Amino acid sequence: MKLPYLLFVGSLAANAALCYFAFNLAGRGTYPALFAAVGATQAKIGPKAANADTPGADTWTDLSTGDFAAAAARLREEGFPPSLQRAILASLITDRFADRHKALAALISAQPWWRGTSMNTVEGAKILAMRQQLQREEKEALDQQLGADTGLSAYARAKQAKQYGGDLAAGKMSELDRITSDYSELMSDVRNSAQNILLPEDRAKLAYLEQEKRADIAKLLTPDELFEYDLRSSSTASQLRNQLVAFNPSEDEFRALFKVQQSLDARFGSPDLLTAEQTRNRTAAQADLNKQIEGLLAPDRFAEYQLKTDPNYLTANAVVTRLQLPPSATADIVAVQKDITTRTRAIYSDRGLTPDQRNLQLSALGSEAVTRLMPTLGEAGLAAYKQSGGNWINNLQRPPTPTPAPATKP
Repeated sequence: MKLPYLLFVGSLAANAALCYFAFNLAGRGTYPALFAAVGATQAKIGPKAANADTPGADTWTDLSTGDFAAAAARLREEGFPPSLQRAILASLITDRFADRHKALAALISAQPWWRGTSMNTVEGAKILAMRQQLQREEKEALDQQLGADTGLSAYARAKQAKQYGGDLAAGKMSELDRITSDYSELMSDVRNSAQNILLPEDRAKLAYLEQEKRADIAKLLTPDELFEYDLRSSSTASQLRNQLVAFNPSEDEFRALFKVQQSLDARFGSPDLLTAEQTRNRTAAQADLNKQIEGLLAPDRFAEYQLKTDPNYLTANAVVTRLQLPPSATADIVAVQKDITTRTRAIYSDRGLTPDQRNLQLSALGSEAVTRLMPTLGEAGLAAYKQSGGNWINNLQRPPTPTPAPATKP
C-alpha cells in the first residue's frame, strides 16, 4: 500500500477524532489536551511536522476567550480546514449557550420516559419551542462567522442544490433547511398525537402549519426562487415525480406538467387533509386535468403518458423494476390484465349463467392469467406480483362460494 494513501487515511482519522471530541466533550476540561494531541498527530502524519505553529494545548484557551469573530479568525490563521472550523466554532457556541442546554435537558428529563412528549401538552410545547429557538440562535451565530456553506461537504452542497435550486444563495438554502425542519417536526407531532386518526381539529392544525410554512418560505424567496423551490421540494412535485416515474419526462415536460398540477393542488390543498366530498371533487377535477395535459404533450407522448401513469401500469412496472426484468415485460403484464379484465366483465354481465357456471369460468380465467404471466415473471416474480398488485388474479382464483343445498321438507 502506498505511503500517501496511509497519510491521507491517518489525516482523516485525526480529523474525525477532533470532530468527535469537539462535539461530545464540551465542558469537561478536555480541549487543551485534545489540541495538544491533534498537534502531535499532525506532526506525525503530514508536512506540518516541521511547522512550529501547529496548534497545541494553549490553542483552546486562545479560542475560547473573546468573541466568536476572533475565534473564527484564529482558526483560519491556524490553517484549520473549513469543516473543522465549523465543528470547533459550533462547540464554542454551544459552550456559550450551556445554561440553556441544561435547562432544556432538565425539562426533558422531567418527562416520564414511558409517555410520549406531545406538542399538545404544555411541557411538550415548551420543550419544542425552547429547542427550536436555541437551535435557531446557535445556527445564526455560526453562520454569521463562517457563512452558511463554509465547511459543508460536497454531498451536502449537492443535496441542497438539488432540493432548492442550484442558483439559490447558500444563506437562503440554510434558512430553508431550518424552516422545513421546524415545520416537519410540528406536523409530525400533530400526526403522532392523532395516532393516524385525523379529526377535523387535527386537519385544521395541519392546514394551518402548511399555510404558515408556505408564508415563511415565501418571505424568504423571490417569486422565481419560490417556483424553483416548488419544482423540487413541494408535495406537488413529490407526488408528480412518483406518478411520472415510468413516463420518464424531460425537464421541459416536467415543468409544464407541474404548472397545471400545481394549479389544481392550490385549489384543494393536500390530498390527505381533504374531506370525502372534497376528495370526490378533486378526483373529478383531476380527470379534467387530462384535457389540459393533452394540449401540452405531442400526440405520441400523450398516448405514452396515459399508458404509463395508469395505476395498473405503475404496479406492474414496480415489480418489473424490482426483479430487473426487461422493460417490455411491463407492457406484457398490462396487456394480459386488460384482456382478462374485459372478459371477466363479460362473464359478470351474462345473466344466463348460474352462480356455479360463473365461478367456474372465472376460475378458468384465473388459471389462464397465471399461465400467460408465468413466462414473463417466473414463479417467484408472479408470487410477488400477486402480493403487491395482482389482486385481480387472486380474486379470480378464490374458491367459489358453494351453492346452498335446497331445504328438505320434513
